[in-house]
Amino acid sequence: MLEIKNLKVEINNNDTKSNFVAVDNILIQDASFTLTAGQIVKLEGANGSGKTTLLNAIFKNTSYRISSGDIILNGKSILNLETYELARLGLYLGLQFVPEIQGLSTIKFLYKAFQNTHTYQDKNKTKSIIDFKKELEEKCDLFSLDKNFLSKDLNVGYSGGEKKQASLIYILALMPKYIFLDEADSGVDKESVEKIYKVINYLKEKDSAILITSHNVNLEKYVSFDSIYYLNDKIC
Repeated sequence: MLEIKNLKVEINNNDTKSNFVAVDNILIQDASFTLTAGQIVKLEGANGSGKTTLLNAIFKNTSYRISSGDIILNGKSILNLETYELARLGLYLGLQFVPEIQGLSTIKFLYKAFQNTHTYQDKNKTKSIIDFKKELEEKCDLFSLDKNFLSKDLNVGYSGGEKKQASLIYILALMPKYIFLDEADSGVDKESVEKIYKVINYLKEKDSAILITSHNVNLEKYVSFDSIYYLNDKIC
């Protein structure tokens, strides 16, 4: 179980890269929710309410700082861990806007990420890149995802819909335990939305815990939420 307890998120005024103007340093106050294995929860809130900010703060985006509250995984605080340490514990953040990296093969990137997260703690999960790719291609076939993404540079030249589809492949490659998806279905057609939630329901069956932010009002056609949290006036 992952518990977000009474988080207060503020602008990190020590971050020289931040573009914020500190009129009010407090961005989120008293945010709390719980993620449990095999459940899907939704985080709602109007545009600008802070949903993306909250998720970025949890994953240590340096533009923000958590000034109070706690993040507890299976009874132990993980608040002060670095992003890569969170990844090794099975936490994953799906961004709205993913970076393009020329010269970096997608399959090599995913294989390295798999090694750094899965085999780091369990050497028995070691597998060759050939076996890793074969298993991932089988998952792509299962969900009608384009296997050609694996041979391309990471996110380079993709349309918005293609980036969403590629992001599904990344999740299937890593099979995280706690998945945060920020606007996973924004800007895509109906067919792509169906693919996204087919994968999400599959992840639920595999006992992943999933949090989704979305402005899609018809999600009940694709997924059943176990809990819904609302971010309003800096409070969740």
